[in-house]
Amino acid sequence: MTAPHAFPQARPDIHLHIERLVLDGLPLAPAEVPRFRAALEQELGRRLAAASAPGWPGGAVARLDAGAVHLAAGGSARTWGRQVAQTLAASLAAPPERAARETGAPEGK
Repeated sequence: MTAPHAFPQARPDIHLHIERLVLDGLPLAPAEVPRFRAALEQELGRRLAAASAPGWPGGAVARLDAGAVHLAAGGSARTWGRQVAQTLAASLAAPPERAARETGAPEGK
């Protein structure tokens, strides 16, 4: 008897579209915004790519309140972008019932 072939588990495609990101009170000069945005996109992409597929809920989320982000005192636009990405990634990985409460979506959907 031969052992069944082990096939690598395919990673699902992840599509993330952020239409609007509201950050109240972020002390960035207009010239720092592109660095912040680039750091946020890079870190969020890295975290999503590294996440194990079974641990992440699927489906669309109309609205996600990630809650408070605690920024490092004296941090740079890049540091803060990575911190915001970390908070967003944790919110996206929240159990479906938490995401439903945050988004106002019916639970189980």
